[in-house]
Amino acid sequence: MPAIAQTLLMIVTALGIWAGVGVTILIFLWNKLDKRFEDQNKRIDALHDEVEGLPLKIMEMLNKAPR
Repeated sequence: MPAIAQTLLMIVTALGIWAGVGVTILIFLWNKLDKRFEDQNKRIDALHDEVEGLPLKIMEMLNKAPR
């Protein structure tokens, strides 16, 4: 009987270690993906700021254009 308990303990320990490794990898990948989303949001915000005043610039160009 003690051999069965020791074997089960070793199996549970190994599964726990692999679960910890898996969770660590998932957290690493999640953080990497989150960083990509943050970078993408910064680019979108910069583009939005650039495009925000575009209609006024177009109207000014049309008003200055020779007719």
